[in-house]
Amino acid sequence: MEYLNFKEISQQVQFMQLLNWLNIPFKETDKELKGDGFIVTKEKNLYFSTKDKTQKGSVINFLTHHKQIDLRAAALEIKKQFLIDKPKEEKKLPDLELHYTEQLMTFDITEDLAEEYSIGYVKQRSIMAGRIALLCKDLDGSTVGYVGYKDGNWLFPKGFQRPVWNLNNVNGSEVLILTTDPFDALKIIAMGYPYTASLLGNSMTDSQFQAITEASNLHSVMLIHKEPHNIASRLYERFFVRAISPTKPIREFNKYEFLDAFNPP
Repeated sequence: MEYLNFKEISQQVQFMQLLNWLNIPFKETDKELKGDGFIVTKEKNLYFSTKDKTQKGSVINFLTHHKQIDLRAAALEIKKQFLIDKPKEEKKLPDLELHYTEQLMTFDITEDLAEEYSIGYVKQRSIMAGRIALLCKDLDGSTVGYVGYKDGNWLFPKGFQRPVWNLNNVNGSEVLILTTDPFDALKIIAMGYPYTASLLGNSMTDSQFQAITEASNLHSVMLIHKEPHNIASRLYERFFVRAISPTKPIREFNKYEFLDAFNPP
């Protein structure tokens, strides 16, 4: 059984890191972080619930209550997310052959679009075999790796750090449309908005936030997210932000419905 130093984990991981990872909105003052039903004392890195006096303590206690898991499971999850150094040695990325599949048409992704944005079905022996793989690059266009899709779920390889997908192609634009799912981003691109990118998840990591702030000429972000408050409040620090919660999945909008509902820039 893996050894866990609860005290060390509680001291090294700050509540702001945890809340951003969980995509929980909060307001920050000089001394506190205040969210729905909780207050964090920044100096002590401890919280208490404003709704239940029995709920209080460290980041481990918070995650225990938030996810309804035991203390050890919470500590292990926090350690893996924040305290385990990712391997720094360079690994040779597989050269995957991406085949067009009719399944992509269900997301309105044409064969030309799939080729342009390097997405397709993988037949060869690989961790991505039997999945739709999407090539991901960082802000400067360097290849990060592939993520894979099958049966409604995305697969991220071990140690994979989420970039902002397609931000390298948006770099230089004054406007960014930001989604959580790359299929949503591709749908919007297909409707004529190439300045669209994806977080590849519901939360925004610190490195993703940094990459967005480093994109040249960017001053306006339209965030499409079911629960946008955490991400929007962080982006407000640097950009003009419009946060929109869609009433139905993006893939169900046609171009005219999208224009009417979102009025994209």
